[in-house]
Amino acid sequence: MIKLYIKQAWHMLKEEKLFSVLYVVGTALAITMTMIISIMYYIRLAPVYPETGRNLTLVVKSGSLVSESGQSSSAISYNILNEWLYPLKGVEAVTGTFGEPSDEDDFVQPADGGEEIPAFVRYTDENFFRVFTFTFLDGSPFSKADRLSGLQKAVISDDFARQLFGSAENVVGKHISLNFTDVQIVGVVKGASFLTPVSYAQLYLPYTTVDGYEKSWSWPLGYYEAYIKVKDRANIALVKEQVHELVRKYNTSGKNSDGHLDIQDQPEMYWQSTFHVWSNVGVDWTTVMTYFVLIFMVLLFVPALNLSGMISHRMECRLPEMGVRKAFGANRRGLLGQVMWENLLLSLLGGLLGLVLAWLSLYFSGGAVFSMLDTFPDPLPEGIKVSYGVDMLFAPMVFVVALLFCIAMNLLSALIPAIRSLRKNIVYSLNEKR
Repeated sequence: MIKLYIKQAWHMLKEEKLFSVLYVVGTALAITMTMIISIMYYIRLAPVYPETGRNLTLVVKSGSLVSESGQSSSAISYNILNEWLYPLKGVEAVTGTFGEPSDEDDFVQPADGGEEIPAFVRYTDENFFRVFTFTFLDGSPFSKADRLSGLQKAVISDDFARQLFGSAENVVGKHISLNFTDVQIVGVVKGASFLTPVSYAQLYLPYTTVDGYEKSWSWPLGYYEAYIKVKDRANIALVKEQVHELVRKYNTSGKNSDGHLDIQDQPEMYWQSTFHVWSNVGVDWTTVMTYFVLIFMVLLFVPALNLSGMISHRMECRLPEMGVRKAFGANRRGLLGQVMWENLLLSLLGGLLGLVLAWLSLYFSGGAVFSMLDTFPDPLPEGIKVSYGVDMLFAPMVFVVALLFCIAMNLLSALIPAIRSLRKNIVYSLNEKR
């Protein structure tokens, strides 16, 4: 029966070309916007290279000191990273990153004396490459001994290696001049995308190569963000309890002369941290959910209402056909099934077109569309191109969202007009003029 419905639907599609084109295009535009937003949040929240362990990653980004004189907020200090987080139990690895990578502060000086090349540098530790699963094309990460000794050894991304040396091969062991300091390349990794800002960089160096890496605003506040990869989900609560106990002890000790330390709900899951905008304010989940509901209503209900009007007119034109079929014994359920399958076919064609348009829009936007998610968007650094991994665009979840959206569009736009038309009796249907 379904096969027959699909054949009839395809025949109707070819007969009513104008309606079909308008329906497919209308559906495609709605799905294009839905898929763009879905892909944007998928890349931001789902396990994509090299942040494939997001579901087991906890984040501590900031803290606040509250005193009678006011409140001060900042990233966490080296003290917290070194004395509290590195020794945690139940973790696979803990990594800290110093400051924020900046293409304006770091430059590579070419050996031929040409124009300096801006470099996006991340100052971190050896555990960074355990928390984030980079693929090493050559060499290895710098070691703990390198970090403790403050040696100028770097891991370079393959795309930046090609920019500097013309190739990503045979790069390990070579030297570059970074900010007029000699740096040795010890490893080459498959580069991350700029759309994974926690892990992206062109060069990775030990944070001990930065002057004053141990300095802080106060004992708990400084310049670091920490990422904690737990062994399994059962250890998440254990890690949180350990950190909260350390905060409690700090607040009841004599070290807290600068104020009461508040780290909100941290350590928090990676996906939760992406919604954490203000360092001294927790996430307002009511606002977040309201935002998603509004997006859903605008992208789903508004196009569905427009398509529903088109389908209502089309059903009125088909009343004589429906009347004849009723006269020859067709029941309402069978006719409704045919109408729904016809519109589902159109919705799926629109969904496929919308998915392709979404991919093309993201690709040619150069990543600019992703700034819509940021409260304080930063411009794309000069010389950096946004890349999309296969796991970002061709993800099962993306197809599931597209399919569900097509089915929802079909139900919302076609079901009510079809039921209303099919309720009319045979005499009325046969006498209805086209």
